[in-house]
Amino acid sequence: FLGINQRKVAYLLKNNKKPIIVPCHRVIMSNRDLGGYTPYGKNFKKVLLESEGVKIINGKVDKKCIIYDLSTLEKFY
Repeated sequence: FLGINQRKVAYLLKNNKKPIIVPCHRVIMSNRDLGGYTPYGKNFKKVLLESEGVKIINGKVDKKCIIYDLSTLEKFY
């Protein structure tokens, strides 16, 4: 999606020692599955996302909660 090697991203996220400071829990798979990109497992990731208001439906992030175009964030800066 972003043109970055997915294996390298997964490795870096899985080995993140500061998951709250570096919010790797916000990275999901291209099929909207949570993926295992956290050293504490999917359930930890799910809890963090839901605490931020992200809806998880049948193990997948609701399409309404995904930002596909980062330029949409420019209005907040």
